Amino acid sequence: MKTLKLKKSLWDQNWAPINQARVTDFTVPENFWRLAKTIKSGKTYIVVSANSGLALTNRNVTSVPATGGVTNAKRGLAGTPVTIVDDIIVAPELIQDNTRLIFNESTSPDPGPYTRANGYTGYTMLSLVHGGLVAPSILWRDLSSDMTAPLRTDTTIGDSALDRAVWFNTGIDPDTGETTLFSHTGSNNYTYALHGSENGFVGQGGTAPLEDYAAASRVKLYEYVSDYSYEDLTSLGAEISLDPVERIVSERDANIPITADVPDGSKAVLKKDGVSVASSIFANGKAVISVKGSDVDAGANYAVVVYDGSKILGVVILPVVTVVSATPTATVKKLNGNQKRLTVTITEEYSDDSAEPFIEEVLIRNNAADVYQVGPYKVYVDTKGNNKIRKCYIMNE
Repeated sequence: MKTLKLKKSLWDQNWAPINQARVTDFTVPENFWRLAKTIKSGKTYIVVSANSGLALTNRNVTSVPATGGVTNAKRGLAGTPVTIVDDIIVAPELIQDNTRLIFNESTSPDPGPYTRANGYTGYTMLSLVHGGLVAPSILWRDLSSDMTAPLRTDTTIGDSALDRAVWFNTGIDPDTGETTLFSHTGSNNYTYALHGSENGFVGQGGTAPLEDYAAASRVKLYEYVSDYSYEDLTSLGAEISLDPVERIVSERDANIPITADVPDGSKAVLKKDGVSVASSIFANGKAVISVKGSDVDAGANYAVVVYDGSKILGVVILPVVTVVSATPTATVKKLNGNQKRLTVTITEEYSDDSAEPFIEEVLIRNNAADVYQVGPYKVYVDTKGNNKIRKCYIMNE
């Protein structure tokens, strides 16, 4: 009897894997969603309203009516009925993808008192599916001047307004597992809790103290429990090679060679946090993307996405690193006559603990002292005699 295995990976809107690919072996014990007593960045949770018993669902509700603790009718998100027995979701048996939210630790640009120093950790809540479509997006509250704030996932929100997309919590009760998720804007003192009613979810609050309405907006988080194994996936769909480029370096221009068995005219697009920054057209299975250093940021996620028209043929992750250190070394080898071979090496160490050498060899005469171009660096080397290096250092522009 053969063992059937399935590999399933989750990627965010920036074309970055949210976690390792899950390898499902159909002979292993069952898996389930269990009440969580902690929140960990990068994990997937189902958020269930303690009031209504509905799971937060990434599907638009045009107007959540002013009932069930909702003060003003506002646009919101839907809720999906779930059945919970002994702190485990037992129905529906097939959990909808649009009820799964990935909590990623994030820093609010306007947190007010809700800072790490004061014991608060903020998270964005990422859904990979909107309604029935694959459309990665984070949950955020729209602007409001009353006690109810609309919730949105249908469009992106800028970094400067990320305070409305970062969600804090009041701490998880160790006995009941209940907590209140809320977002806060320090500059205007608006605080809105994620509030679930029988009609859907909105933000509920305003400028009153959080404790005035936190108890009415309690939720429980359920985490996925399984015995499956995991593997790292760095690509999807058609096989895409970026050889010899293994990474791009922050703030440095790069030419990215791409090889893939795709039709001529297909487009390779470099995505930075889901936004196109450079592209190239395939011919004979090859393309080269040129990206400016100004578009390469250490804090961003990068992927090469290959399209045939609007159809995605494949995706491959392109890691970005920063230079932690650059160390110059030089050696001299005596050749015939008074010539010598000078080898200058710059070893860069990167933020992912990898390293890469840049090597330049030149012929020199005795006691040569000069500046040499080694990769992106200018290096001054002063030699003496047959094999001595008196000075070797990187020149500052």
